[in-house]
Amino acid sequence: MTSRMGFTFIEVLVTLTILSIGSLSVMQYISETQDLAADITHVDRLARLAQMQMQEIEKEGYSSSYSGEGEFSDFPDYTWEAHTSLLHDGGWYRMVLTVTRIDTKRSITLERVFRELL
Repeated sequence: MTSRMGFTFIEVLVTLTILSIGSLSVMQYISETQDLAADITHVDRLARLAQMQMQEIEKEGYSSSYSGEGEFSDFPDYTWEAHTSLLHDGGWYRMVLTVTRIDTKRSITLERVFRELL
């Protein structure tokens, strides 16, 4: 009787198949994680740009007749637009600022409510 040492060809093929399936799952997970991280980065940039632009508008002073739009010099893929509207007759106004990423059309909107002082 001879003793058998090592693995058969079928055992090696089954092991490689299992490892390949596991590797593909891990690679897909890594790819999805990278896409999610990139998406979070873009949303974070949208929020920061919106906050910066709202601060710029605030420095100029809120106005019941404000309307504007523009681009960000450091981030040419993003645009902004803002306008005010009357909430009700009590003199309260809403400032709406929207920042949009041009290529994905993804946007974020900030709103501020103010009362114009006479």
